[in-house]
Amino acid sequence: MKENLICKVQFDDVKGYKQKPTAEETIAINNRITNTWLEFEIDSLEFLAKKVGEDGHAFLTAGFFEYFNEKDYIPARRIKDFFNEQRVFALDFDGTISYDEVKLRLEQYGIPFGFSYETLSSINRNKFRVVFVHACTIRNIRVAELIIKSLMEIFPEADPSCKDVTRLFFGGKKLIDINYTNNTFNVVNLVMETIRYIKDNASPKHYSEKVAEYCNNVGINMINNLPDLLVEDVEEKDNKENGEMMFTPIIYYIDETTKSLKKVKLNLSGKVNQTKKKGNKSEYELTYDIDKAKEDKIWEQHFEFDKMPDKCKLYRELISDERDLHHNETYGIMTNLVKIKGGEKKFKEILANSCYDKYRQKNWNYDCNYSRNTYKNPYNCDNFCPYAKECKHGKNIILTCRTKRNTITRLSNSEEYVSLQEAEDDLKCTVSSVLEANDNDIHIIQAQTGLGKTNAYIEYLIDTRDIFVIAVPTHDLKDEVYEKCVLKGIEIMAIPELPEKLDREIKDKLKWLYKLGATLVASRYIRKVAKEKNIPELIEYLEELDKVKDFEGHIIMTHDRFLYLNGEQIKSRKVIVDEDILEKLLKIDEVNIQDIMKIFKMKFISKADKQKVADKLHKVTQNAIEEKVVSILPVILNNHQNFEFNIADEAEDIQSNVLGFLKASACHMNNSKIQYMVQHQLPNKKIVIMSATANKNLYNKCFKDRKVVFHKVKNAKYEGKLLQYYERSYSRNCIKNDEELFNSAKELLGNVDIIPLRAILTIQINCILVMLKDIINLKEKMLVS
Repeated sequence: MKENLICKVQFDDVKGYKQKPTAEETIAINNRITNTWLEFEIDSLEFLAKKVGEDGHAFLTAGFFEYFNEKDYIPARRIKDFFNEQRVFALDFDGTISYDEVKLRLEQYGIPFGFSYETLSSINRNKFRVVFVHACTIRNIRVAELIIKSLMEIFPEADPSCKDVTRLFFGGKKLIDINYTNNTFNVVNLVMETIRYIKDNASPKHYSEKVAEYCNNVGINMINNLPDLLVEDVEEKDNKENGEMMFTPIIYYIDETTKSLKKVKLNLSGKVNQTKKKGNKSEYELTYDIDKAKEDKIWEQHFEFDKMPDKCKLYRELISDERDLHHNETYGIMTNLVKIKGGEKKFKEILANSCYDKYRQKNWNYDCNYSRNTYKNPYNCDNFCPYAKECKHGKNIILTCRTKRNTITRLSNSEEYVSLQEAEDDLKCTVSSVLEANDNDIHIIQAQTGLGKTNAYIEYLIDTRDIFVIAVPTHDLKDEVYEKCVLKGIEIMAIPELPEKLDREIKDKLKWLYKLGATLVASRYIRKVAKEKNIPELIEYLEELDKVKDFEGHIIMTHDRFLYLNGEQIKSRKVIVDEDILEKLLKIDEVNIQDIMKIFKMKFISKADKQKVADKLHKVTQNAIEEKVVSILPVILNNHQNFEFNIADEAEDIQSNVLGFLKASACHMNNSKIQYMVQHQLPNKKIVIMSATANKNLYNKCFKDRKVVFHKVKNAKYEGKLLQYYERSYSRNCIKNDEELFNSAKELLGNVDIIPLRAILTIQINCILVMLKDIINLKEKMLVS
C-alpha cells in the first residue's frame, strides 16, 4: 500500500516565525494556509519536523478541501464541513506537565510519536507540542476526532482546544526529539492503550463506568464492555468496500510489528445529538448515544490441547520453557488460544508455571479480553512465528491443530431437529403468543421454508378480534392468501394491482413518474386519466382502492404497497409481514447530477427548497474525489407537494429519481451520477415478520432505536436419501436441451423423483440426482435447490 508511505499536511510556506504571531498575522496565516499542501514520505518526517519545530512555520493537522466539479478543486475554509483528510495529530502542553513525564507515559503505553518541539512562548521547555503520525490517512472526521480524543484521554493535561480537528498549530523555536523509525501509531493500539490507561487509573468499582464514558465521548458503540472495533488480517485492500461510511468506516494499515495488512471496521454510533455548549448559546457540540451489545467471540468449543505440542513447535517451546519467546511470539499464541473455549485459562496456566519472570510479572487479563473481542481472527502464523516457512501449518494455530479433515465431530451447539408435528406445533404456539403480545416491538419469527408460516397466521385470523394489515412479497402470493382467507370466512380485502392492459401512452407516463419518485403525482394522474378517457379497468381499480379505504377488516397488499400505506389505514391495525422485507426497506437507486441541476432553473420551486437541495448536493460532491460514501440526513422540504408537482410538470427531460435522492440517507458520487440509499422506516407500532432468512444483525443495525425480538421455531428433521451421479452433466442447460437425460437417470435409479441441484459453495458437482423418499411433506412438497 504505497499510499501509506505518503503524508500530507496543509502548511504555511510563506513565512516562519520566531515569536508568536500577532492577531493580524494570525488572520493572514488562516486565510492562506489552506492553499498549500506539504507532501512528504514518512521516512522524511524530519523535513516537516524542521520546518515546524525550528523554522517556525504554522501547520494544520487536518486538510480541508471543497470539491467544485469533476476537474477542479477549490480550497475551503478551515471548518469541519470541509474536512477532507488527516494523518497528523498534535497535543499542546502549556506548563501542565513536564516533557519527561509525557515521554515516559508514551513509552509506558507503547504509543510512538513523530517529533516534538518547544513552542514560541516556551521558557526552559515548559511549553511544547508532541506530533503523532497515524499508520494511514484518515478520511472520516468521526475517526479523526476519536483518535484525538483518545490521545487526550491518556493526556488530560493537554490543551483542551486540541480536540478540535480544525485547530491551527503555530511552529516552534526548537526541536526536542525526532523519531526516525517506529514513528507511526494505529487506531487499534491507541484505543487498546486508552482502555488500559483507564483501567490503570480508575478504581475496579468504576472501571466499566469510565470505559462507557470514554465510548460515549468518542461515539463508538460497545461490545462485551469494550469499544466495538473489529480487526482482521487481509491479503489486499478491497477497493469495493466503503472505507468512508460515516458510522461503519473501514481502515487499512500496515502493522509495524507483524508487517501484515490490517483491516479495521469501527462501529460508530449513529445516534448523534446536537446540543448547545455550556455558557455559549451560539455554539453547538455533538454528543452520542451508544449501543451496548454482547456477543460470543469463541471460535472453537472443543479442542484437544494435549495434541498441540506435536503440531506447533512455537507452542511446544512456550510450554516447555525451551527458550524465552519474544513478546510478539507470545502475543500471537495468545490471540489463538483466547478464541478457544478454555484457551485463556490454559494460556495463563502456562505463563504462571514458566521459569521466566517476565511472564509472571505481566497481567495478561486485559490483553486476553481485548484480543478476543477486537480481532476477528487469531494472528496468522506467517505474521509472528519464526518457523512459519519451515513447518506445515494452517493459516493460524487453531487451523493447524484442529480435528483432521474427513473427521466429523458433533458440537454441543449443533442444530437440533424434531418431528414434523412438533415443529408445526411450535410454530403455531409461537405465532399465537407473538401476535397476542401487547407491545410495539418488531418481532421476527424464523421458521423453515415450507413449514406453514402463512397457514399459521391465517388460522390465527379466524378467531382473533384484532385487525391486521398483511404484507406479502408478490401479487400472486397476495391473491393466494386472500383466496385462502375468504374460503375460511375471514373478512378481508386485497389492495388491487394496477391493470396491465393500458394504453402505451399511459404506461410510459406512469413509468416516468415512478422513475422520478413522483408517487403522489402518479396517483392523481391515474384518477385524472380514468375519468377523462373513461377506462373501465382503471375505474374498477380505483373503485376497489376506495372500498379498501373505508373497509374496517383485514387488508392484504404487497411489500411495495405497504411502504407507502397512509397512517389512517394502519392506525387501528397490527401488522404481519410475510417473508423478509429488508431488501425493500433499503432501496438503492441513482440520480443524474444534470437532472438535479435542472431543479435550480424551475420558477415555482421556492428559494428555500432549492437551497436545501444545493446543500445536500454540495456535501456529496465535496467528497467525490475520494469516492466517499456520505452519510447524510434526508431533506425535509418546506412544501413537498408543490416541489413534486413542479418536478413532474416542468421537467419532462428529467430521467432519474431526483425525489428519491432528497430522501437518501447515504450517497456516493460516481462520475456524473450519484448512487444513493433510501431507508424506509417501519410504522411505529407492533410489526411481526415471518421469514426463514431474516438476518438478525442487519435488523438490529437498521432499527437501533427499536426493540427487535427474534423467535426461533424448532426445525423439523429431514428424511430420505440422497444419491449422487456424476458420470454425466445434469446442468439445467443440458436437461433443457436433452429431455432423455431424465429417462437414462430413471433407468439407473428406478422410478424416483429426480431434481438437478446447483453446486454449493466451492464444491463443483456436475450433477446431483436426488432420490426423495418420504420427504417431509411440509404442507407442500419441499424441493430445495
